[in-house]
This record gives sequence, C-alpha cells and structure tokens, in this order.
Amino acid sequence: MADILCFSRNNATTVEQLTEETMVSSCRLQDTITDLLVEIQVKTPDLEINKIRGEIRRSQDPEVPHLHETLQKVIGVRVGP
Repeated sequence: MADILCFSRNNATTVEQLTEETMVSSCRLQDTITDLLVEIQVKTPDLEINKIRGEIRRSQDPEVPHLHETLQKVIGVRVGP
C-alpha cells in the first residue's frame, strides 16, 4: 500500500475581558508539525499592547533565537485606529 501523507491544522483565537481597562487575546496554531501560542494583553479603549508572550510547544526548530525580544518590540503599538 502506498504511503499516505497526513496533515491537519487548527487555529483558535479567544478574547477575554480581564478588567474594565484590559483585554487578553490568546491565539493558538496547532498542526501536525507545530504548536504555537501567543497571548497579547491590550489596554482599552485605544487597544494599546502592554504585554505579550509567546510559546513554542512543538516545532521542527524548537529553539527560535530571540523570540521573547522580538515579541517585546510590539509593546506600545496600537491594534486599532
């Protein structure tokens, strides 16, 4: 019998209101090879990013250099207009 390739991918995003002035968005990508999570905390009403973290749970290249430092560059950026 021939080898059959199998691949599946799921994306999920949730948004939660922590306080009257703070929201958290969690984004997760899972597929056959990769499992990634990014959480972004924003201040309302201007949706300014004030906290971010990312985690690589599974990947072909699990050691992504400077992941934390790269994500920190978006702190202070506004998501909305």
